[in-house]
Parts: sequence; structure tokens; C-alpha cells
Amino acid sequence: GLALHLDLARERWKRGESFAEPELDLYRSRDPRVFETVGRYLQGLAREVGAKIDENEVVPVLRYLFYQRKEAGQLEENDAGGGT
Repeated sequence: GLALHLDLARERWKRGESFAEPELDLYRSRDPRVFETVGRYLQGLAREVGAKIDENEVVPVLRYLFYQRKEAGQLEENDAGGGT
């Protein structure tokens, strides 16, 4: 899941590649505190791997976290953002 995504993304980050995430603003506004926390975590990871990580990378991580909460019954359907 998440570990695999981060492992595969690491090489992309090292190459300086990024993408435009169409749901960035949705996820940022859904839960700003969680968005910022994940963003800080990714910046720490960026320092470890010697790469720059764009804030768009926060969205796939949040999707995974929201999915896990939904599966555990801790999240309402409309709280997952983006229909996930």
C-alpha cells in the first residue's frame, strides 16, 4: 500500500518529476491539519532521500489514509474526499 507508493515515488522525486493533482484544493480544505502534517512528513522524507517533494504528493498519501479509515469504519463516505 502506502510503503510501496512511497518507495516507487522516491525515484520520481529524485528525478525532480512531479504532477498536477486535480483534487489538491479539495484535500487541503477537507482537513487542513492532516494535510499540513502529511506535508511536513513528506518534507522530512525529502531531506532523507535528497529530493524535492511537491505538495501534490500529499494527496495520494491522504487518499490512502482516508481509505484505511473508511475500511476500519472510522470515516463517513462523504468525508473521504474525492469519492475514495
